[in-house]
Amino acid sequence: MLGLGTSIIKANLYQSLTDAALFDGTNDFITVSDHDDLSFTSSTGFGISMWINLNSKGSSISSALINGLLMKSEEYNLIVKYFNATDKTQFEFRVKDDSSNKIKGSITVLPSFPLNQWVHIIAEYNTSKNVNVYLNNDTSLTSTESNQEGFVDLENTNADLLIGKSSVSGTSDLIHTNGLIKNLCIYSGTLSSTERTNVYNATQTGIFTNFVNNTIVAYYPLISNINDVSGNNHNGSSADGQLPTFI
Repeated sequence: MLGLGTSIIKANLYQSLTDAALFDGTNDFITVSDHDDLSFTSSTGFGISMWINLNSKGSSISSALINGLLMKSEEYNLIVKYFNATDKTQFEFRVKDDSSNKIKGSITVLPSFPLNQWVHIIAEYNTSKNVNVYLNNDTSLTSTESNQEGFVDLENTNADLLIGKSSVSGTSDLIHTNGLIKNLCIYSGTLSSTERTNVYNATQTGIFTNFVNNTIVAYYPLISNINDVSGNNHNGSSADGQLPTFI
C-alpha cells in the first residue's frame, strides 16, 4: 500500500505534464448542459474521477481558502478547502436532496496543501447512500461523513454541470478553480479497490475506460478541448463563462 508521502511523490513525477485545462481562478469554467445522464440516485450510485494540480490555495471564504472543482447545483459538488489556522486541507464532496434541502457529505483531509502537485481524486456516492472521497489511492486516509437528518436521496434537477467552479455549502458563493484539471470522468456505479488502483496507476494520461467496467456517462480528457469522448455527446461550452486555456 502506498502511503500519502509516496503517493504525492509519484504524482510529482508527472508535474511537468502538458496538455491539461488551466483555469484562472476568476472567470474560467466549463458548462455542460443538463441531461438525465448526469443525475443519479442510490439505485446505482455514481462517481467522479479527476486529476488536479492547483496553483493557489484558493479564494477566501470565512476562515478558509477554497478551490471549487465541480458542481451540479442542488445535486452534487466537489471543493478543496484550506484552513490557515490548522494548516489542513479538506477535500469535500457533497450530495443534496433538493426537496428536503438536506445534505450528505464526505470530507477527506490531507495534512498539508498539495500546491503545484498532481492529485488524483475519486468521489463516490454508493447504493447504501454513503459518500466517500479517495485521494491518490491512499487507503490510510479515511473519509468522514457529515449527514443531515431527513436526507432521502439525490434528485434529478434541471441544473447544468459546471467544471472548474462550485458552490460552497452554507454560503451563496461560487468559487472557481485556480489550476489544472485533467482526465475528468463521471461514471455510474462505484469502483472496486482494484479499479481505483488501476485508474490511479494509469496516471493523468491513462484512458479511464481501459481500467473499469462501469458505465461511463461523460469523459473529458481536457487535453485540447472540452469535448465529451464517452460517445454520449455531453460536450462542454462557454455559456456564461470563459473557457480555460490548454497548456
